[in-house]
Amino acid sequence: MRTRIFLASMLILLVFVPAQADEIIQSVDFTTDDLIFSSSQGFDIIYLKNGDVTNQVGEPQIPVKLLQVALPPGSRVEQVVVTKMESQILPHDYQLFPVQPPQILSLMNQSIAFVQPKPKAYSLMGEYPGKLVEYSESGFLGGYKLAGICIYPV
Repeated sequence: MRTRIFLASMLILLVFVPAQADEIIQSVDFTTDDLIFSSSQGFDIIYLKNGDVTNQVGEPQIPVKLLQVALPPGSRVEQVVVTKMESQILPHDYQLFPVQPPQILSLMNQSIAFVQPKPKAYSLMGEYPGKLVEYSESGFLGGYKLAGICIYPV
């Protein structure tokens, strides 16, 4: 199945709960210049400069950007919402490369069997992964709590 890909730029609203509800607004922009296209084994691969890729083995490998947002002391993330989005259709149809299992670098000379696309993931109608953003995790840096937001621009 070949898929038409959309590139999105968005305005993200992060709702957090301290003593009273408050908001943080982040603007995130992506352009086609941020994307790197390649192919392997008859599949298309799309990378995002300074980004990462999804890691669900057998599912379509798509670019992801992790946004870290410092939260006020004593607060927690309640909701992450895209409040405004602009998108464009990328030219061509794409057959996205299926995520492969991680490989230990010291064992790179040993071959690992290629994992075929999961039929359920590749037969979905609509957008994959079905969300533009998601709250990922919290961490701490320099005494500040950080909210991790995964952004799926394509």
